[in-house]
Amino acid sequence: MLHASSRSQGSRFGGWTSLARAGRLTASGALAAALLVLSSGGCGQDGRVREGSGGDAGGGGGGGGSGGSGGAGGSGGGAPKDPMPLRVVNWNVRNYLNDKNDSAAVDEVVRTTAQYVAHRKAIGVVLSAIDADVVVLQEVENEASLSDLVQSELGGKYTSIGIVDGNDPRGIDIAIVSKLPIDDVVSHKDEQFPLNGTVGPTYRFSRDCPEYHLTYNGRKLVLLGVHFKAKEDDNPNKRLAEAQRTRAIANALVKEDPSRAVLVLGDFNDTPGSPPYLAVMGEGDGTYTNAPDFVPTNDRWTYDYQGALELVDHQMSNPLLAGMLDQVSVTIRHGDDVDDATDHAPVVATYGVK
Repeated sequence: MLHASSRSQGSRFGGWTSLARAGRLTASGALAAALLVLSSGGCGQDGRVREGSGGDAGGGGGGGGSGGSGGAGGSGGGAPKDPMPLRVVNWNVRNYLNDKNDSAAVDEVVRTTAQYVAHRKAIGVVLSAIDADVVVLQEVENEASLSDLVQSELGGKYTSIGIVDGNDPRGIDIAIVSKLPIDDVVSHKDEQFPLNGTVGPTYRFSRDCPEYHLTYNGRKLVLLGVHFKAKEDDNPNKRLAEAQRTRAIANALVKEDPSRAVLVLGDFNDTPGSPPYLAVMGEGDGTYTNAPDFVPTNDRWTYDYQGALELVDHQMSNPLLAGMLDQVSVTIRHGDDVDDATDHAPVVATYGVK
């Protein structure tokens, strides 16, 4: 069964249910989340189904790697592990809404069945071509639409999905699709926070900042999915506060366990050098690495705003994970297939996880 506990101010969801038994968990008022295993269950690298809060797939014991500097030891101790490739993609799929009035969203939009199926198929074409191990999406309506995408368009390759109902009035949420088991999901949608150095006003995340906890090749990874305040009806202070809070969450995760690899990825709704970008990037020894920096300049954009090609979707790794990034692998996919699905381009990168 799904269950909730608390860490700091976040709401945690551990474990998952089979698709046949899938239900929604409500905690802390209206917070709902779903973790599911598709097909016959999510299998770890040894083929066994893992439930509950997951754990280290590499086994116990040992102090592992050297923390933030990115040592070779991993989290399982013993001899250094050989790196295993993990392909990660983040993508804003623009209003991926289904053909049912099936959410509590204040401003829910219901597509026709033809519109819904066409959009779902277009997303599936791109994701099938990329064939990532872990996909973090923005603007997904709900569990039903996410399940439809995985079952109907992605050929059963993805055994785990996760989505948390966030704060957006249209009901567009951040979601994960993974070939790996999901150990845990922690939501921060109910948190309130001011700009750093101020006492107010306070803000909430425009959608959420879910933590997705995974284990791969003995390494604990946490992906922070983001979708900051849009510039329409702009509130730059809110967007900056969201970015500052995101980096604070990332810092707390590494402080709690220096062997964690942390990745902040999604739609920042802002460009390199902007205050929100710099707030997540950090400085000094704690500076994160943005994967799109390794894409050729002409292709280094994810959004066409009235003819201006902007990089607003980012994939930032902490120093430990940055040392595992295969810089040559990083791409931003452009083409008619992407244009058929959405107005954002997906960011793709491979990490040699050890």
